[in-house]
Amino acid sequence: MGQTRSDTAAAISVVLPTYNRPAFLKRAALSALAAMRPSDELVIVDDGSEMDIGESIGRLGDPRIRMVRQDNQGVSAARNAGMRAATHGMIAFLDDDDEWKDSKLEIQRALMGQYTDAVACFSNFSVTDRQGRVSSGYVFQWGQAVQDWNLLLGPPDHVKLPSGLGTASAYVGDHYVNQLYGDYILPSSLLIDRDRLGDPLEFKVGVQRNESWLFSSQLCRQGPVVYVDLDLVCQHGDAPGRLTDIAYLPEIQSRIDVLVDEFGANPAFQSQYRRRYRHYLGIELSKMVKAVLSGDNSDRKVLLARYAPHSHAIGLLSRLSEGSLARLGYTLTSLKRFRGGVRSGFR
Repeated sequence: MGQTRSDTAAAISVVLPTYNRPAFLKRAALSALAAMRPSDELVIVDDGSEMDIGESIGRLGDPRIRMVRQDNQGVSAARNAGMRAATHGMIAFLDDDDEWKDSKLEIQRALMGQYTDAVACFSNFSVTDRQGRVSSGYVFQWGQAVQDWNLLLGPPDHVKLPSGLGTASAYVGDHYVNQLYGDYILPSSLLIDRDRLGDPLEFKVGVQRNESWLFSSQLCRQGPVVYVDLDLVCQHGDAPGRLTDIAYLPEIQSRIDVLVDEFGANPAFQSQYRRRYRHYLGIELSKMVKAVLSGDNSDRKVLLARYAPHSHAIGLLSRLSEGSLARLGYTLTSLKRFRGGVRSGFR
């Protein structure tokens, strides 16, 4: 644990990207304002909305709000624009379809003040579905391989929170290797201190999926992080077009790209964790091959050739003709249906 610093000077810039969702934006903005101090700021980045979002935000009449407008470039570019416009070293992210607890920033501000070597703090969160049903403690329902924070970051510190907020379990440590298993960090739960980062950090523009996994992994590479086991965010399921509504094959491809570009390209990581890396990369490559062969893909050879450098078996498959690959895919699909029929017959 580092030396305690006064958190009175730890003003926070909240970065809130939005596109064509004024009703959801207002809900998110109100939750951010309720969690902020007078010295904090809310930077709303309009990513080229065709709808008028400024009017509803303007009616809030809060001087802590700053609007940044840009042509439509995607959520990564919008977050980057918000970070460039932010005037404070501490930055919190909030998506326009998510909502914060009122205590979110005070708890994280206090933890970052207490753990002065930490580069970031993130939390657990709850999720609502389209019927409004709530699932709490959702961070481990994403399906990560390791689901014990004592194994991930070590035993917790039982931290006394600011007045009236009680206590919480805070886990502090090196989280980088854990990010190999999957993304544990919801962007809307994340608070970073860019003044503590050794290298500038941005979201990768042009990536349609898992850009936040890549960002949070690059963040964790730069220093220890704090995880607080409290639901400080609600991720709402009532918004159309959520980033989590994804197609299967492109999702697998993007996961492979994160593994290769971040963990595979890190010599220090490879020297210590190469076997573990190859194991998890192999799992994703296997999923990709099954999806490519089983799906109605006319570009099977192109897709397989892209990942051939990472697998000898995929390299061999990529040399087969399109006809052979199609027949192999048909066989795999037939076997899958047969196994499903056998299982249902014995129920």
